Amino acid sequence: MASHPVPDEKSVGAALKILAIAERAQENDLLIVLISGGASSLMTLPEANTTLSEKQRITEELLRSGAPIEEVNRQRKQLSAIKGGKLALAAFPANVISVIISDVKDDDISVIGSGPTVCHDESCLSKFANVTNHVVASNATALKAAAKYLETLGYEVYTEKAFASGEARQNAFWQHFCEVSSDEVATNAPSTSGAATRKIVVHGLGSKSGCSGKPIACLGGGETGVTVRGGGKGGRCHEMALSALIESKRLEALNCDFAGAFLATDGIDGPTDSAGAFFDDKTLEKAEKMGLDPKEYLETNDSYSFFEKLGNTCKAGYTKTNVNDLYFALRKK
Repeated sequence: MASHPVPDEKSVGAALKILAIAERAQENDLLIVLISGGASSLMTLPEANTTLSEKQRITEELLRSGAPIEEVNRQRKQLSAIKGGKLALAAFPANVISVIISDVKDDDISVIGSGPTVCHDESCLSKFANVTNHVVASNATALKAAAKYLETLGYEVYTEKAFASGEARQNAFWQHFCEVSSDEVATNAPSTSGAATRKIVVHGLGSKSGCSGKPIACLGGGETGVTVRGGGKGGRCHEMALSALIESKRLEALNCDFAGAFLATDGIDGPTDSAGAFFDDKTLEKAEKMGLDPKEYLETNDSYSFFEKLGNTCKAGYTKTNVNDLYFALRKK
């Protein structure tokens, strides 16, 4: 299989085979294109004046800088002979239908897979009259399924509508959960709180018992970034989980059962063999007994090593699809 998130020779080989199929299409043919997150790396064909090594270097620099996927894929399109609508142009005048699984904010089809069947240049717009793009699954789809399952387990579920982005260690999802659980915003939720958090506050779920007596589950989703500062190992989900674990120290005085999990839906978070990490109200104590300082591991971007030593990584293997990341915050009492 080709490489992700940095392309390799197999990525180029895959792109050449796909492009050859498109170029053989005739006017009365129908080309069905299946696109999902990761396609930008798995299908790579540098333009004439760009080498694979240059694309690899640029991709690595963008990823290490913590650049959002929109910017990463904008650069990829500019350096590609197949992205930015060029796959559809190769098939012209055939009919093209793209079935798309979204891994980006607002399901922007020009960003998903760097938009191989989406017009990028208005001067070519007439050649896209026979092209249609359909998003059939997204992060919202996964969140809805997760919420439905948690409800069968007896949880009262609240889902953040905002798509998480920005720096992984600074994401507010778990911070909002801690604020609600510790009654810090029980009577006056700040405007910066997420929609689900404000709803919890309005319903009185900032109290220890909750308004329904049911355990609480807060769900979120998105795709954050990591600015690499150290030489450790980890991905955005591991880093977000480690930051959340440090933040959860605020809940110790409540004597409540809580748990958190931050998982990549493709089963692999960054350069690791794990989808992400999980923890509960006993994890900080366990780490302390093992001599593990979470702040030191966060400082060196070594979140994977921290959770691996604790046995708290989620090794589900490749799921063969990608609808961004899922975040879980659970509280039983």
